[in-house]
Amino acid sequence: MRSYQDRILDLVRAVPPVDVQNRLMTADDGALAMAMLYMGDMDREKILGFISRAKAERVREEVRRNDHVRILYSQYETAASTIIRKLSGDRNVKSAKRYYRPFRGSDR
Repeated sequence: MRSYQDRILDLVRAVPPVDVQNRLMTADDGALAMAMLYMGDMDREKILGFISRAKAERVREEVRRNDHVRILYSQYETAASTIIRKLSGDRNVKSAKRYYRPFRGSDR
């Protein structure tokens, strides 16, 4: 089974660019940031290149925030699945609730 990040990148390549842009622009900033959790910088920037500068900056801020919170893998899976469904054209996608849990250096 392909990883979530590979499935997201596959969809970004397969879906027409204007549809990728429209779908990502309506995605929740936090869900998008969390869905990119295990991606490298090049892949993140490729995805962020589809959205407006303002939204891209908000998502980058969420990515930075994610470095300071504990994220369970199940939370990542939920966010990634949400973005996959969004990119697949599902119009009924609802954003998952996010709860930030700060961590101390040894918690992670």
